[in-house]
Amino acid sequence: MLENDFLGLKSGVLDQAGVVGSRAGHLAMIDCLNNRIDLFPYNGTGGIHLPVQCIVAFSGIRKALISTNDYNNRVVECQLAAQKLMEADGLGGCKCEETAILGSVSRVTWERHGEELDESLRKRARHFFSEVDRVEKGLKHFVEGDLSAFGQLINESGLSSVENYECGTKELIALREIVAKTPHVLGARFSGAGFRGCVIGIIPRSHAKSAADTILRGYVGAFPQYKGLAEVYVFDFCDGIRGIL
Repeated sequence: MLENDFLGLKSGVLDQAGVVGSRAGHLAMIDCLNNRIDLFPYNGTGGIHLPVQCIVAFSGIRKALISTNDYNNRVVECQLAAQKLMEADGLGGCKCEETAILGSVSRVTWERHGEELDESLRKRARHFFSEVDRVEKGLKHFVEGDLSAFGQLINESGLSSVENYECGTKELIALREIVAKTPHVLGARFSGAGFRGCVIGIIPRSHAKSAADTILRGYVGAFPQYKGLAEVYVFDFCDGIRGIL
């Protein structure tokens, strides 16, 4: 990809897969290891309109991720954690840590040897394996129509991004907390790594507009330098990009 080969950014395919593979009324499960996207209908019905909308809270911060060393460093730390876990389990690992990924490490290996990692690598691996758990639980809640439980997992993901993956600027971390604590918001997390851009949340339709206003007031009140730059939007979940022949 352009980001990898020319910019030197160690990014993945999440954004591109989400843009192309999303479908209204469905949860897109993206398997980055096997380059696969599976779609699961909400509440078993796959209706076009969900009972929730998406809040997108833009922090007002714009900067190239390649200028943020921590972004690439986190990827390297995950690769190194995977390397060490495989070596600890007698799997030999890889000659180059860049070819080792946590997705190739079994949960048994993580549970057996996770405590042997140093603190920072252990946190990165903990974030990964706990995210896998949240994805599996989230899929079950979404298909069953339990968006409150689904939203709680989003909150847990957002908190783990801060505590275990240790990413995010002070503004984005504060914005995530503001969104998560706003009445009626079911869950909130960074839209990406939290070094710029947005926080996203889900909320019942009837409360979306008032919540957006509350979030913007709270954020600009805490960081007045972003007044006129920060924005909060409300969107429906919809199909990804489609070609027309």
